[in-house]
Amino acid sequence: MKIHFNKTLRRVLIAVVFLILLSFPVIGNPQIYLHNRSLNHALNAVTQDSITLEEVVPFAWDKLYTFDPYVSREEKEAILGLHSRAVDETASEGMVDLIFLHDGKIVCSICGFPQNLGYTLSFTDTASDGPYAMISYGDEISFTVTQTEDDLLHFTKQ
Repeated sequence: MKIHFNKTLRRVLIAVVFLILLSFPVIGNPQIYLHNRSLNHALNAVTQDSITLEEVVPFAWDKLYTFDPYVSREEKEAILGLHSRAVDETASEGMVDLIFLHDGKIVCSICGFPQNLGYTLSFTDTASDGPYAMISYGDEISFTVTQTEDDLLHFTKQ
């Protein structure tokens, strides 16, 4: 009976590993996927009138980038200094486009419409030399939080 259990357990483990490997093309890097979900949850749960990202973001990060609309994937990768499938192109104006880095690697990549995410995050007036803005961990930049009638949260740099 012990041998049967080991064979069954082995088959289950092989099936789980196989399913995980098959999910990579769909969800990409599992760490980025989980951080995307945890960031969306954390931002949508904010009830304060003012926050800093250091208080709210639930994972380790060094830098946060946001890009102007229509910046190509290649240009974003050149600015970030890396190549990653997690870098998306924005399809239109008004999209939220956030890329968090930690130790030179992407740990979170959000690219979507505010209506689907439940929030907007705006800090485009941060000085930069190109079609992007960047915040470093520790800058302690305050964001005003406002909520619209349709429950959309707006995080705007103060």
